Amino acid sequence: MSRIKKGVSAKKRKRYLLKRAKGYINGANSKFRLAKERLLKAESNAYISRKLRKRDFRRLWITRINGALDQIGSDLSYSRFINLLNKSGLDLNRKSISEIAVKDINSFKKLVEQISKPSEAKSEPKKAKEDKETKSKPKTKPKTEKKTVKKESTSK
Repeated sequence: MSRIKKGVSAKKRKRYLLKRAKGYINGANSKFRLAKERLLKAESNAYISRKLRKRDFRRLWITRINGALDQIGSDLSYSRFINLLNKSGLDLNRKSISEIAVKDINSFKKLVEQISKPSEAKSEPKKAKEDKETKSKPKTKPKTEKKTVKKESTSK
């Protein structure tokens, strides 16, 4: 079997790596070893940054929703709003809710009213039920406890 030289493939690999390192400073754009190290670090940071970007956007959406709740004058906090949203069965994510809040505040206001009304209706019958229970119970006089006087023994 004949020997295969690696010159062409090695040169191709170096050219590809140096092309990706274009714009790097301090020799990292022209020296293979430096470029390779910087690219490894850049790829690592890119992976981490993709995760951080998701976190940052979630924070932005939460801030927008909370701001919109304040803007419409709702007494709901963000956490209470999300809780009511989940209980109501509406399946909206934070991104879409924040888009609604930013682009169309009137429909967001209707959404908040729709979510908060069922919770108020559910809480009212409980109060009425409690009132009925207290009315149905007969009023009885509180029992008076008999006071027992202990005689002290006097022994000398």
